[in-house]
Amino acid sequence: MRRLILLTALKSLIGLIPGLGLILEKRARAGRNLMLAFLFCTAVVLLCWRNFLSNLALLAIAALLIYSVGATFFAAWQRNNLPTLANFQKAGIWLTVVSLFLWAYVLFRASLNIVGGIAFVPITAANDPVIQFGNQVLYSHLSRHLENLKPGDYVLVDTTGARELTPITQRLGYFYDPVQVVFSPLTIGRVEAVRQSEVGTELVISVPMIFGRQTMYQKVLVPMDAVQGKIVAILNPPSRRRWLP
Repeated sequence: MRRLILLTALKSLIGLIPGLGLILEKRARAGRNLMLAFLFCTAVVLLCWRNFLSNLALLAIAALLIYSVGATFFAAWQRNNLPTLANFQKAGIWLTVVSLFLWAYVLFRASLNIVGGIAFVPITAANDPVIQFGNQVLYSHLSRHLENLKPGDYVLVDTTGARELTPITQRLGYFYDPVQVVFSPLTIGRVEAVRQSEVGTELVISVPMIFGRQTMYQKVLVPMDAVQGKIVAILNPPSRRRWLP
């Protein structure tokens, strides 16, 4: 009985392809409808990648995956003539399926960081035409990305010890008074140039600074080893979602 229950649980993993598990369990109509719903949501994601509809479609796909695995499990359970389940047992199985998906998501995020050197960070201080306040970006600190940095790339840098190249001035009455600029330890900036100096390779980074409603771009010089990672993609909000070259 235990072996049969285990095999039923493993068979339910076919439901990770929405609808396929139900089709194999002789629930062709339900499986076909589920597969069509999955294909429709996938098409919405591809066609509306920068639209809020893509978020709804991704959420629908997650729900379809969970439902497909659970429905496949119960269909296989009934087809194998296993004992009838009480309602609280069914609820427990559904909660198990949901928790397994949550664990898979957590492990996926952890593996991206440990194996691939990729991480997700929310932007709390940025005001750039591409990367703006509140965006969530995907960045990678893989060495192969950092060896080929070029002007136009966006990088996450440690600006401790950064040197200003062009001092910012702000007009106060009839005078131009220098403004003291304080950088946060980690800043996202756009690479303006890569140049060699006595201390090694250095980057000219354009960092957006905000003065009231005005945005001014301050160029700072940082050493190459201050680069924490290269920004790969903007994930949120959908209207600005894109992969960066």
